[in-house]
Amino acid sequence: MSELPANLRQAKAGAWVRALIEAGKARPALRVGGVDVEPLWSMRAQLIQLGGEVLSRPVSRLGAAEALRLGAYELRRVAKELTTMPAKDTQGAFALFVPRNSGHMADLLPVIRALQGVEKSSVVFWRGQLHADFRDEVQWVTPSARQVLKALPTAVRLLGWARAVSGAGAHAFPEVEPGSLESVVARVFASHSVDLVTFAAGFQDVVARERPRIVVVGNPFTLEGSVATLVAHASRIPVACVEHGTIFGGGDAYWIDSRVDRILVWGEPSKRALLENGVEASAISVVGAPRLDSVINRAQVTEARTVLVATSGAGDSVSHAEQAAFLEALYATASELTDVQWVVKLHPKDPESAYQAAAARYPRARVSVERGNRSRSGLDIYDYLARAKVMVTITSSAALDAMVARVPVVTWLPRPAAHYAHVEFIARKATTQVTSQSELKSALVSILGGGADAAVLERADQYQAQHYANRGNASQHAATALCALAG
Repeated sequence: MSELPANLRQAKAGAWVRALIEAGKARPALRVGGVDVEPLWSMRAQLIQLGGEVLSRPVSRLGAAEALRLGAYELRRVAKELTTMPAKDTQGAFALFVPRNSGHMADLLPVIRALQGVEKSSVVFWRGQLHADFRDEVQWVTPSARQVLKALPTAVRLLGWARAVSGAGAHAFPEVEPGSLESVVARVFASHSVDLVTFAAGFQDVVARERPRIVVVGNPFTLEGSVATLVAHASRIPVACVEHGTIFGGGDAYWIDSRVDRILVWGEPSKRALLENGVEASAISVVGAPRLDSVINRAQVTEARTVLVATSGAGDSVSHAEQAAFLEALYATASELTDVQWVVKLHPKDPESAYQAAAARYPRARVSVERGNRSRSGLDIYDYLARAKVMVTITSSAALDAMVARVPVVTWLPRPAAHYAHVEFIARKATTQVTSQSELKSALVSILGGGADAAVLERADQYQAQHYANRGNASQHAATALCALAG
């Protein structure tokens, strides 16, 4: 089976997930505490991602032994999290922030500080994925272990609930191996049911104790963001989110039935994309990018022959085949331009092993592969950009960070540009676009030699200026929007 383009694969997976969600509505509600956790909607991102892969290549059936292994892993992770959570008492707060990971904290911390400036208290719902360095920077709260553990039996019921709907919509994809899409549902539920029910129970406990006037999620379509939205709405608490990465238009499947009350976006391009995805204009506020307030107009200390590579890895908008082709071209070029220092900033979901395999094939390539600083996740890209002459990516929103830092961007497009029409900075030709290894080498030689295309740089500057409103003061605008929503 040939691999579908990433955007088409995601669209088809989205149609399948919509059919699943509709089938789930006919099933009895699955409640944790008093809240229907709507498991198919809450786990739509995981279903779309794995379902999209199945639409391109077969995925093995989930056997009973593997299902038990996945469930046991989740149980151990939750148990470890409960035993390592720092106990802390708080006395209620105006806003309750719900990041999934440290990357979300880069978006939320400036807003938390801005709220403190207007005497509005905030707390962060603490989870094990958050880096310990943040503990001293925020007030945080943890759920009762007893309340979390009480929810575990519901995870078992959830697996049976999923089996009853797993075949919905599969008939629309006759090209897919029979049983593959059903296996996707089984894998997602085996991997995430424990997390779903324990998070729902823990978050209800925290909301009952804190009684916030507003909940702010780090990402509205992660499991945490979805469940937090359901729990908050059950208590009639409004929910907002702060844009975390570039929002693609064209009916992005991840925005299926968005329910957050307000999305705080970076600029007009993000607003246009959300409108294309079916989000109501009244649910969108253009505030700017709070995480950039501290880095706008930061000085460059460019090292003349350094190329930064920053992609998002395979899985969302980039297929595995596209990522593999990119790495091959990258290392082939690096092996020819041996006077250039290449620095790869790994995305959290990008496996280092793929780069190690490429390095073995191209021993002359001077490529350094680095994990980002988790305590500065989302901002450490500017530490790298300050020393880069040019950045290479595919569709990562790191391209926008490079434009802010006035670093030229080269985008690798393994398919015709029309396949990337939903990526606005590509559609507007704000980057140097290449489609082959020879073009990649030629573009980099030109830029490193001081020959960057002036027209491309001008389009990039215009785009980033439109994309980021309220430059240097976005945090205050975000805080004002949250206060207005909370009433």
